[in-house]
Amino acid sequence: MSRETHDQVRRITMLALEQEATVENIRQKVSMSLPIPLRSVFDQLDWLKRGFLTSSEFRRYFDDYLDEPTQMMHGGEKALQLQMEGLIRRFNKDKLNGRVSLPEFLDELTPKLGQKIQ
Repeated sequence: MSRETHDQVRRITMLALEQEATVENIRQKVSMSLPIPLRSVFDQLDWLKRGFLTSSEFRRYFDDYLDEPTQMMHGGEKALQLQMEGLIRRFNKDKLNGRVSLPEFLDELTPKLGQKIQ
């Protein structure tokens, strides 16, 4: 492996670790400040009461918070679609059905570490 390749792999690994630390920090902040249980959040997202979430449910939820100028600023409809797909991939642990179950939802949003990450 060349030195340049080695450096690139190292940078990518460090970025991935930093990203995971940021996500964990967000999980911990959400768990401390959320006024309702995560189960209630899941139930609100699952407005069809099917017991799972798809990109449509996430999209329906986020559409209430995104306006046209915000979408344009962040790359428009195509970028938003890619972000929704990324969100589903992150939450959908079995990667088979494109659906996020309650256990998958809770697992992704529940803090993993006992102490706060700085």
